[in-house]
Amino acid sequence: MTNPYGPVNETAAQVYADKTALQGALLCNIIYGIHFILFVICAYILVRQMSRSNYTRQLGFLVYIATVFILGTLLTVSSSAFTQLAFVDNRNFPGGPSVFEQLMSWIPIDQLGNVALVLSSFFNDALLVWRCTVVYRGSTSIFRYATTIFPFIILLAAIVMGILFLAQNSNSSPVFLNDVIIAYFTLTLALNIIVTILIVLRLLSIRRRLRRLLGAGHATRYVDIAAMIVESASLFSIFSLLFLIPFALNNPLSEAFLPSLPQVQTVSSLLIILRAATGRAWSATTDTEIVACTDAANPVHLNQLSTPLAQSQMGASHLQLSKDTSSMATKVFVSHECTATADV
Repeated sequence: MTNPYGPVNETAAQVYADKTALQGALLCNIIYGIHFILFVICAYILVRQMSRSNYTRQLGFLVYIATVFILGTLLTVSSSAFTQLAFVDNRNFPGGPSVFEQLMSWIPIDQLGNVALVLSSFFNDALLVWRCTVVYRGSTSIFRYATTIFPFIILLAAIVMGILFLAQNSNSSPVFLNDVIIAYFTLTLALNIIVTILIVLRLLSIRRRLRRLLGAGHATRYVDIAAMIVESASLFSIFSLLFLIPFALNNPLSEAFLPSLPQVQTVSSLLIILRAATGRAWSATTDTEIVACTDAANPVHLNQLSTPLAQSQMGASHLQLSKDTSSMATKVFVSHECTATADV
């Protein structure tokens, strides 16, 4: 049955595009609410834990989360205002609201959102690369540089494509933007996946080392960190694929996920910062602490001693060493809980 109050002079495909565009704006507002809550929680914890010894570090985190929150707010305001222009002020635009949004993306209110999107993505990508640098800080120099330079090159390429996207979108003919948009978001997605894999491999390597020398109990921490990174990365990766695949197929469904992409990426970053603020993240001193623990944990094998008396005495010493090592590891990790807000 035809709806007598439905859109006039619009095809079913155009109506479907209108629906996805409107749902995309609504989804963006929902995720912005999550972004706002995480921002308040992170800011509260960072301010509460601020002291003279960590003032610069905490202030840096506060500046970062405030910057991405402002950008997320501007993006949400732009998305809401542009949706109002399309669905209320220009509801009778030829082809419907979705066509209005496609052809009028160059107007200032939408450009504001595009600039906020690119800048927000840049900050979040930079955090990702920096986090990888921190985790590999204690590795060999050549390997550390290799795992840092490659993500940094992808980051620079994404920045270039983001600038090109803004420059092209400032024109009144956005038809040629498809290739640029696909390249830009593909680079961001690739950077997110590659850095996540590098970090997880590093943490699992440390976990294997601790498990061999100290036991499985001390390795649990790094399983948790790896799971946290995978989960936070998968959130943005899933949304990126939900946008990129329909967009590459020229399906309007992509419009339901595009406005939310920067918000989801920021939420992922805030989850990492929240973990750092609560003392459960990898810090700049973690690798040194692990080396101290593992060096103290190297036992002297009993078969190296010739006499039964020496073996008996060494067995008792080894037992005491194991106890001391376990206590040392516990103290190090407790200390790390208090100082881990340095890095993520």
